[in-house]
Amino acid sequence: ARSVGLASYISVVEVTMSHGDLTWQLQWLYLLDPRPYGPILALLASAGVGLSMFKDNDGDHRLVKKTSMLVMADKFDKACGKRIFVTIQRSPLRHVAELLSLSGDEAVWMVGPLLVGIGLLLGNLGPSPGSSLMVELWGDVLMCSAVETGLKACLRRQRPEYAKQSSFCTLPGEWWSCPSGHAMRSAFLARRFFCKPFIAYEDLGPAAASTFSAGCFLWAFLVGWSRIAKGRHFPGDVLLGLLFGYILAWLAAYVGLPMWCCAKLVAGSVTGAEAAFMFARPDLRLEGFKFHLIAQTFWWLSQPLGLGLDITYTQVMMGLFLPVNAIFLTLGTLSAR
Repeated sequence: ARSVGLASYISVVEVTMSHGDLTWQLQWLYLLDPRPYGPILALLASAGVGLSMFKDNDGDHRLVKKTSMLVMADKFDKACGKRIFVTIQRSPLRHVAELLSLSGDEAVWMVGPLLVGIGLLLGNLGPSPGSSLMVELWGDVLMCSAVETGLKACLRRQRPEYAKQSSFCTLPGEWWSCPSGHAMRSAFLARRFFCKPFIAYEDLGPAAASTFSAGCFLWAFLVGWSRIAKGRHFPGDVLLGLLFGYILAWLAAYVGLPMWCCAKLVAGSVTGAEAAFMFARPDLRLEGFKFHLIAQTFWWLSQPLGLGLDITYTQVMMGLFLPVNAIFLTLGTLSAR
């Protein structure tokens, strides 16, 4: 039966978890089911293959170089971005842009749920519906970041040259410009908040739901604007980020929580593999490596506390943590020789 609201959803999860071994077998069938990963992998693979076909030896896109319409669009995009940046930096709105940009930063959306979740765990002396919800939110943000860096690695657009860029990167590929990670994350969260296990749209009522929805998407657009105003992205990067974020949130709602949690488990394992590889290769570590390592450790520890999958610490350690780290620590060590 379809559950309504967070309380009834959690009760269904608790009843399901009480079935023990049978539930665990069903959950691992979900892990082997390719449907939750298919759309994401297909999107990344098709983007990578398609873009690689249009690359010259110097790394520039042939379409951009040879198609006058795309050349004009690229120049117009960069000119608009520079004009917005110069105008805002000369006005007090630059302080507003700083605050809006911070509100969509991945550090805020990863550290915030983590601290709230730990506080709820300590306050309740164990797992609670609130702490489990924070685990899911944290996993959603990590999933969004993983897809973002994958898309950036495919598109490989340089950041604006007219503004000073930060060199602090946590995940590989964050130094690229397209799509905007802040815009993608904010659009994802604006849509995701209306999907279970978060706030169900039908539970709010028409008036409250419309107001809350409009406010969330207005915030997402303003976060995107702030990234242009700070000179971190071009307008095209922001528009693509908003689009990809919305699509990813729609996909999460479409496949359902158990399958979406399986996909998040894969994404978190990939970022864990990156951390293990960089641990073995100090020369490849990014500026945010320590933050990556700490966040990844908490991510592994939080997996049995979520809502979507009935797994234990033993299963996480033996089935994922140890194999992933052993393989990529070995590969990193061998590649350094």
